[in-house]
Amino acid sequence: MQDHRPETVQPATTQAADGYPRRVWTVDELLRLLELGFFDGDGIHRERVELIEGELVARSPKGPLHEDLRSELLINWLRRPLPRLKIASESPVYLSGISAPGPDICVYPAEHRISEVPPAEIILLVEIASTSSRRDHLLKAPVYAKSGIREYWVIDAAACSTTIYTRPGDDGYGSTVERAKDDMLTPSLAPELAICLAQIIDDS
Repeated sequence: MQDHRPETVQPATTQAADGYPRRVWTVDELLRLLELGFFDGDGIHRERVELIEGELVARSPKGPLHEDLRSELLINWLRRPLPRLKIASESPVYLSGISAPGPDICVYPAEHRISEVPPAEIILLVEIASTSSRRDHLLKAPVYAKSGIREYWVIDAAACSTTIYTRPGDDGYGSTVERAKDDMLTPSLAPELAICLAQIIDDS
């Protein structure tokens, strides 16, 4: 029997009006959806999401500036002897039962697995912002602070400037410092990762 229903083009994302309740998703439910292949696709068509405070958020597309900077930063750090540290890229960090964002870079103690590291023991989270700048600053920073992430960097992919957030609390980060491309960036809990973005970009 022929189907005469009109074809409907589904939107890629939806946004509920302010004040309307939205269903809270849990980490366990997200993991089950992933296991079932709910977000699977072919190559670039695979849907990429992260769970932030109970909401499934589509990840921003990654442009060349973002990918170049993330790759050069990772290569530089992973070439160093880091016996007490591990570094993961774009792996979920499980902050609570309803939050599992996937930062661009996570530095954590070597005795942990990335899926099991307690948020308060994470040494550094890094987000590289291009199209995701507002989300990284306005959405993720408060969530990271409330979860006890002790240091959080947002690197502007175009300018290579860095916002450093420290002193986390329930109301956000108590300290925000801006650093330029030529400044030396030194994680407070991992001085062995001190780096100047200008040097790694100009030398690559």
